[in-house]
Amino acid sequence: MLGGAVAFVTLRVAGRWADRAGAPVVSAAGTAAFVVVLLAGFAFPFEGLPIAPLFMAFMFGNSFRNVAIQSLS
Repeated sequence: MLGGAVAFVTLRVAGRWADRAGAPVVSAAGTAAFVVVLLAGFAFPFEGLPIAPLFMAFMFGNSFRNVAIQSLS
């Protein structure tokens, strides 16, 4: 539920930002966020990392990337 809410808000923010700054900038920021989540959650996880915030961050990065990719294609 929280991941969907984060994605919904992120889509709206990323869409406005893509209109102002351009899709490549938004795509780069989303990809950077996505890579940080993958590194923190899967490549170098630490003990006690809660899953819910990790999933919300994953949805955040993916939403940013998807808005930019859809506007470029």
